Amino acid sequence: MGKSVPTKNILLAITRGGQSGRLEWSGALRYAAKKSYWNLLSPLTLRPDHFESVNQLLESDSVDGLIVNDSVAGKFFSKLRQKTDLKVVFLDSKPDKASFPATIANDSEVAQTAAEFLLKRGFRQFAYVKGNATYYQNNIQHSDARAEAFASRLAEAGFEATLLEDDEGLPQAIKRLPKPVGVLAYNDMTANNVLNACRLTQVSVPGQLGLIGVDNDASICENLRPTLTSIQLDFEMAGYQAAQMLDRLFSGKPVTDYRFGVRALVERDSTRNLRSSERIVAAAQQIIRERFREKLTPDDVAAKLHVSTRLLQIRFREIAEHGIHEEIVLRRLEAAEQLLLSTSDPVRLVAGACGFASVEHFQRLFRHRHGQTPQTWRNTRA
Repeated sequence: MGKSVPTKNILLAITRGGQSGRLEWSGALRYAAKKSYWNLLSPLTLRPDHFESVNQLLESDSVDGLIVNDSVAGKFFSKLRQKTDLKVVFLDSKPDKASFPATIANDSEVAQTAAEFLLKRGFRQFAYVKGNATYYQNNIQHSDARAEAFASRLAEAGFEATLLEDDEGLPQAIKRLPKPVGVLAYNDMTANNVLNACRLTQVSVPGQLGLIGVDNDASICENLRPTLTSIQLDFEMAGYQAAQMLDRLFSGKPVTDYRFGVRALVERDSTRNLRSSERIVAAAQQIIRERFREKLTPDDVAAKLHVSTRLLQIRFREIAEHGIHEEIVLRRLEAAEQLLLSTSDPVRLVAGACGFASVEHFQRLFRHRHGQTPQTWRNTRA
């Protein structure tokens, strides 16, 4: 008989309001599932009204290990420093001079990915828009690091980057920029503010300004006009690594900070200088985004654009590398994923709300995409 391992009570104090938090949560749970002796305490969604529950758990000394992201940690940091027996790992970043290990976004890789992309798109004038100093005061070091790395990579290529502030002066600062200009924003919300500034000053995107955000939060990027090109960080790996680091702390092994990098750059309309074939596909995708919940067919989309279905199918496969029907299904599945994560609606209602003809059809397509039923997929992320 092997020696039994004492149970460890683990608290995941991770806000899940945005896509990054949900992915971090998923990664941490994926690692925790391998540890039979880990007891996850009250896996809260951590809305503001749950902070008192976290506080009570910390007061009770019933927590052995804590994974906490920076938006939560600030509320409990002084208490964490006093609890010398508590094993703590930070997500995203950590307060200055904190001794706890952390997973930290590789801001240099983010900035260099954006710079390389904009250079390949032919831009020769560039700008970086910092995160709002008031709203992102706890993360301003990330914004500054991205600005520095963006400017450094462009300097290597022989170009300069103008640094802009996300404040009331942003519209006029955007208007004064030489055009065309490639712009990196601190994150997707900052990019939204750039788009608003462009509308106010009649700067066309992507005609005069190509824009990249960071985080690739689909609920933001897909619903902006134009849709937003964005860099997706590997948040799920950040959560997984945080749990692995906590495990090492329990074993008394040395632990160093882990820098998680870029998973992908997802291009959308905000950086596309569209050829005629690209324009018609972009227009078709816009129709599908607006009407995928209806009984929409490829013929319906083609009729709306006054082109033949055959021609549109050819252009679609050239640009998107899949057909119109596959695009409709993809949009329905993405919408269903959002509802599964954000609501407790039964699977049959989710299927109906997203335009699927039957719950059986939805389940078959969902299993093909994820290898799991919708309910199993939802449960693993709850």
